[in-house]
Parts: sequence; structure tokens; C-alpha cells
Amino acid sequence: ETMEKYMLFFAIMLFIFLFADIPKNNHHEKPIILVHDVSPKYFKELEEVVKIIDKYNYSNYTILFVIPKLENPPSGGKWDLRRNKEFVKYLHELERKGYKIELHGYKHTYHEFNCSEDESLKKLQNAETIMKECGFSSLSLFLPPAWALNNKSMKVLLAHNYTIILTDRIIYPNGSSEKIINREYTWYLKEEDVDRYLTKAERDYYNASINNIPFYISIHLGVVNYGGGLKFLDRLLNKTV
Repeated sequence: ETMEKYMLFFAIMLFIFLFADIPKNNHHEKPIILVHDVSPKYFKELEEVVKIIDKYNYSNYTILFVIPKLENPPSGGKWDLRRNKEFVKYLHELERKGYKIELHGYKHTYHEFNCSEDESLKKLQNAETIMKECGFSSLSLFLPPAWALNNKSMKVLLAHNYTIILTDRIIYPNGSSEKIINREYTWYLKEEDVDRYLTKAERDYYNASINNIPFYISIHLGVVNYGGGLKFLDRLLNKTV
């Protein structure tokens, strides 16, 4: 009988260890949310994401990476920030609430910053011009579209005092780097997969915390709004507040 009780206790503890949710407030640092593809094209989608982020007071832990003039696919300048005053006004409102506004390329064309130094400089200057004309002049972070970057464009960005965020590290203007964990769980996430991906995210977050590695969550507007993406985001933030 004693052995049976022992085995039952062991089985229960093993189940808890393997399958129980990570408790709230069990981490040193909150995840940082990286919102990709912020553009007037995704105005409604951004509002849906912001509603969830505000619900958990996560604005100070959220970075909005803006495409100044989305042309993927070509739109004839339709999504140029300067032609979308209401969207720019909304971004400034978010900025006042604690959201950080940063740079996500220029037109977000295919691998646009996988190019020469001269081309990189021209694209960067064009992007900065649009952002400054819209009132965003304190840019310090750069997230390359599709994560595509070569050494030549990286050199240009670092020379202009940008900190570059990649999938596995952050590169600072002085050339030093820091390891990070940057995951995207909501890439066309199906409703039926939310629980499974939520468990994976919790484990990743826990492992990052105990190893003192900054944990980032990437989401793409339009994509996160599909299927179970918003449900996943809501439940994950609820567990990390």
C-alpha cells in the first residue's frame, strides 16, 4: 500500500512538471512584443492587436516596426505614411501611451536591404525622410524586412546609430551583440493549434528567463489576425502580466 501511494504521488508530480501551466509572475522580465509590418494597409489589424496589448497594459513592452512606404505588392504610393494622416495620428496616440515607433525597412520589397552600401544608404535616407515628415525623428531600432540583411547594409545601419534586431541576436551600433530568443508563434496559426503553441511559448519563455536571455515575440499584422493568432496573443499575455 505504501508503495502504491508513493507511485501515485510520483505520477502526479511528474504530470504537474510536464503539463501544468507556468505560473504568472514567475519570470524576471516580461516578453518584448515586436509588431512587424505596421502600415496604413493594416490599420484595422493594428487596432485589433492594440486592443489586446492595452488590455494587459503591455504598451511599454511593445515596439511597432513601421514601413514608411509599403510597396509589396506595388501600390503606387497608396500606403505612403504621408498620404495617410489618420494612421499617422493614431501612431502618435500610441506613442504617447508608451508604444515605441521604429523602422522596418523602406518599401518592404523583397530582401530590400540585401544590397550595396550605396543602395542601403539611399533607402535608409528615404525612409527616414518620410518618418521625419510624419513626426517620428527619434528612431534607434531597425528590424530588416524578412530578416534579410548583408554585411554592407549592416555597416550602413550601424554607422547611422541603429540597433539591429535579428532572430537570434541584437547588434548594437558599436558592433557588439547580445543573444536573444525571438520567436513567432502566430504565423497563420490555426484555432486548433493554439493550446499546443501556447505550451511551447510558455516553455520557451521559462527557459529564456532562467538563462537570463531576453525573450521577444514577433507578430506580423494581417497574419496574427488570422485563425487563432489573436486568441493566442491574448492568452499568452494574460499568463505573463
